[in-house]
Amino acid sequence: MSLVKTLERADLALVWAGPEQTERLTQGLKAGEVRLLARTEDGDEAVALAPASAREARDLGAALAGLARELKAASVKVPATPHGAALAQAALAEGWRERRYRQTPGTTPLCWWRA
Repeated sequence: MSLVKTLERADLALVWAGPEQTERLTQGLKAGEVRLLARTEDGDEAVALAPASAREARDLGAALAGLARELKAASVKVPATPHGAALAQAALAEGWRERRYRQTPGTTPLCWWRA
């Protein structure tokens, strides 16, 4: 997994929960939790609450890395947040743990990009 500054197309895009999502989709959503919103041919979209602390950002980063792994997403786009470093660090650590324990040769590293 690597961090990049630009990204042509993301396999998974994260959006912060807001009024544009229906309450049904975000009902019961907790800090540090990520939920799949849509799967399209242009990429998948997930929703989460914007992290209010570095701790929430770390939890969210780990959850997002897990969702990306489940969806086999090679790239993830994350909106800007004041706790972006903590989120990225947790996601990278989760990706490293995944690779270390699976030892799957030839897998594509996950790329992260913050908007």
